[in-house]
Amino acid sequence: MKSLNDPSKALANGLSKIRTEFHVPNGFPPNVVALAQTAAKRAPNQHTDRTAMPFVTLDPATSTDLDQAFSIEASGSDLLLHYAIADVAWFVEDGDAVDLEAWARGETLYLPDGKAGLYPPVLAEGAASLLPSGPRPAVIFTVRVAQDGAVKLDGAERAIIQSRAKLAYDRVRASDVPTGFAEIARRMAAAEERRGASRVDPPEQEVEQLADGTFQLAFRPLLQSEKDNAALSLAANMAIADAMLAHRTGLFRVMAPPDASKVQRLRNAAQALGLVVAGLDQLARLSANPRSGQKATGSADAGNPPCRFRCVLPTLCGRRCPVARGDGCDLCARHRAAEAAGGPLRRALHAGNRQRAAGAPGRCRCVRQIAEGYGARGCSRLADQPRGHRPCRGSHAEGT
Repeated sequence: MKSLNDPSKALANGLSKIRTEFHVPNGFPPNVVALAQTAAKRAPNQHTDRTAMPFVTLDPATSTDLDQAFSIEASGSDLLLHYAIADVAWFVEDGDAVDLEAWARGETLYLPDGKAGLYPPVLAEGAASLLPSGPRPAVIFTVRVAQDGAVKLDGAERAIIQSRAKLAYDRVRASDVPTGFAEIARRMAAAEERRGASRVDPPEQEVEQLADGTFQLAFRPLLQSEKDNAALSLAANMAIADAMLAHRTGLFRVMAPPDASKVQRLRNAAQALGLVVAGLDQLARLSANPRSGQKATGSADAGNPPCRFRCVLPTLCGRRCPVARGDGCDLCARHRAAEAAGGPLRRALHAGNRQRAAGAPGRCRCVRQIAEGYGARGCSRLADQPRGHRPCRGSHAEGT
């Protein structure tokens, strides 16, 4: 994480307001920390020894709370994905102080100046983290991925694993990951395409300080290694979800359908940008009758081809803006034509760009608007979280 010079505390104060507004917890209560420290010493004794399996992790370079690891092997024309999830439940007793604190938080929350973890660091970044520093307890889900991308859960077990390497998205090479890594991603992508699934890969947002002391949002496209790693998570999630549905159990997070005003706003924005959007009529029907979309296949509007710019369109609902770099950027200029459909982050950045282009003195006002407006209209993950959402302790599934 970059360190920014913020002598006027404009960014720090703004982020503090965000934390207060959305009740982002600061640290952990002393009783939770004490209990977690004791729990971290609990030696696993109900786990199968799978330390011979060549697991690796793939995360941002600076991450230490590693909750997923994977190993891959061939089985005829199928690929077997062994997907290990940190066994936090081994350290956390049902209903104890650590457990209740995790239920109250729901997920790890990230802000430019730090994060609010789901579990205390002694667990999340220590005893329960799948670091290569030693064996760790995990739950291994074995997922069979067919040539056509169909997935099936072959088995699940509690096991002790030993990560072979802590790989980083921006440094990993093809020779570092198990054979079959890219092939699983290809199979999953092909299956998505066949079933008409919409893929949205919004870029990472980062706050950067400029040479004149002002701040701006920067956007980093996802790396191919991040996309391929996400495909493994998707394969595991789909297989596990199918198994839970078949046994009529499990806790599922269901996205609310869009309301009519957001569908109309998307339609207006697409028209302003000169884009043809597939599925708008279907979205409108879904907003009018949420249950009608339960088996939707994502068919396009009659006579209209699928939109080639799907990765841009979700930003027009006010969630995230992937473009704001450069006053001469054509795409940025086209986005300015649809500012009314955007969220506070985009409007703030465009305002700041105009101010700098005109040579206006003073601090770019996008800092204040970013800090005060972030999340006000759906730009924050916090705003999308239902109150009382509870994490899956058994599989530490917050990142999957």
